[in-house]
Amino acid sequence: MPRMTILLFVSASLYSQISAVITGIFCVLLLSHSAAHAFTDEEKKLENELKVANYRDRLSLLQQAITTQEQKIIEGKQQQQTILSEISLLDEQLKDLERKLEDLEINSLKQQLLIEEKQGELERIARAKQKVLDHLQKRISAYYTMGEIGILNVAFSSQSLPDLLSFHESFDSLIKYDKAVISKYKTSQERHKRAMGALILEKSLLDEFTAQTLEAQKNISETRAYKNELIARIQTQARLRTQAIAELQSVSNKLVESIVSLKNDGFVLEKGFSKNKGSLPPPFEGVIVTQFNEEKTDRFGGKKIIAGLEFKVENGAKAFAIDAGKVIYSSYLKGLGNTVIINHGEQYHTVTARLEKLLVKKGDKVSAGQVIAITGDVATLFEDGVYFEIRHQKTQLDPLQWLNPKGLRFISR
Repeated sequence: MPRMTILLFVSASLYSQISAVITGIFCVLLLSHSAAHAFTDEEKKLENELKVANYRDRLSLLQQAITTQEQKIIEGKQQQQTILSEISLLDEQLKDLERKLEDLEINSLKQQLLIEEKQGELERIARAKQKVLDHLQKRISAYYTMGEIGILNVAFSSQSLPDLLSFHESFDSLIKYDKAVISKYKTSQERHKRAMGALILEKSLLDEFTAQTLEAQKNISETRAYKNELIARIQTQARLRTQAIAELQSVSNKLVESIVSLKNDGFVLEKGFSKNKGSLPPPFEGVIVTQFNEEKTDRFGGKKIIAGLEFKVENGAKAFAIDAGKVIYSSYLKGLGNTVIINHGEQYHTVTARLEKLLVKKGDKVSAGQVIAITGDVATLFEDGVYFEIRHQKTQLDPLQWLNPKGLRFISR
């Protein structure tokens, strides 16, 4: 064998071995880093459970606060309805008082007109009285000037005795008539004075009742204004409580999202990767060409022990996640090519490598059977096929003990 060929063969073989060692070290470091940051699965599960419990307590308090605010809104609406009913009643009372006040104003005007009329009548009676008094004074003066009909008046009068007696009787009748007129006038005057007093008293009472009505109207108007202000305050409180409920609901929704996120982070822990041992689906639809712990010679003549499985697949075949988990690495890895590493919880990881196109990225959550990559011929130029392994902590496990044998095909030897 030429020296150059030997050197190339040795170099290729050494490169293959070194790449395998580097790949193993990188996977160990990567998985150790993942475990160091995630604590143990039990610790992480306990931490998630404590967080969920804490969030649930906070969520319960928020729900109580929301319920309290909703109850206050209901009470506010009931109170508002009661106040509106009271305002409606006050409006009816106001209308009734306004009608009464209008009637009182009309009656007051009528009373004033009647009083003015009675005052005018009293003034006319007083003038008539004065006229009668003047007339009677003249008559009395004439009567006393004439004097009694005695012997001297009869002896020295130019009139005869019968004429004197007749005149005396006529004058006496006139005096009696005048006295009757004066008495009737006095009675009429007293009656008018009493009527006038009654009218004045009635007007005074009417004015007092009007003042009371106006005061009642003022009080009702003030009460109505206060109740309207109270309704506005209740409506403002209702708006603020509605806003508070919306804000509390927003925080509640975020807490629910956090709880769901924590559950999603821990779902693989709750489900348990180890419980599915022997029933997991294969990562590829292909033929197993190299098994776990099988020694093989690569195309450069170098020998190595396979820590997983090698599958021969068609170009463009799909690579699947064998169980739910979280992607902790999705990129090029020296010695393995494009690689996806998934954390399945309980410190179980799967490594799927020699891929053509990666369909997931670091941090993605994947479900069992989800397509995570596409295969190609470039990634398998120097190896027999695509690569798959299962690790627990730092230990590589035989995938054949974990995969469902019904879905596996082996190359004929």
